[in-house]
Amino acid sequence: CPKNCSVNAGFPTTYYWQPLYFTETVIAATLVVVVNTKYNITSTSLKLNELPSGYTQPDVNAKGTHVTTIRYPRSSTTEQTILAFPTKFIWWADGYSWSGQFQSSVPGQAHNECAVATTSTFVPFESFVQPEPTMLTHSLIEDPEGNFFKATSETGVPADYAHTYSDIPAWQECQYPQVPLPMAPAFTARFMTATMTTYDDSK
Repeated sequence: CPKNCSVNAGFPTTYYWQPLYFTETVIAATLVVVVNTKYNITSTSLKLNELPSGYTQPDVNAKGTHVTTIRYPRSSTTEQTILAFPTKFIWWADGYSWSGQFQSSVPGQAHNECAVATTSTFVPFESFVQPEPTMLTHSLIEDPEGNFFKATSETGVPADYAHTYSDIPAWQECQYPQVPLPMAPAFTARFMTATMTTYDDSK
């Protein structure tokens, strides 16, 4: 059974958190502190400032962690998931296609068999493997909530399937396209809150 086969699948997409590098600082809010010196009472109020065009503050969940919504195709429909910092999410294709032939081992048996697909054959994945979350750190600021990170995506390559699905013989035996990928850093403004204190001696 001479090996002569090819395998392919839709390029996977990894959604992950990338640190932002600041090009400017934007005062997103002003904390107004009013101190009544007559009665020794302090009150505060938060005044949200209008952000410059093109800037938005990050979405957060109830814990203050940066979140974003990921939408992706699955079995002819569109599904979505909430991605919370620092979790990654990988979109894998529904399945893979292969053609040709290769010698495949048979579990529990001493002999091998020849796997043959004379035409392109589609095989669905039984599961969609996801990476374990690991905490990320920013080189410029302490940011456990991920507010100075941006959710971004990167298109993968067919080799990602071979590395992840090591139990699928076609991905270990057959040829798949080789594709290189570039990367680029992301830039934004740093959102800060200014504090203004006023003193009041009125009743």
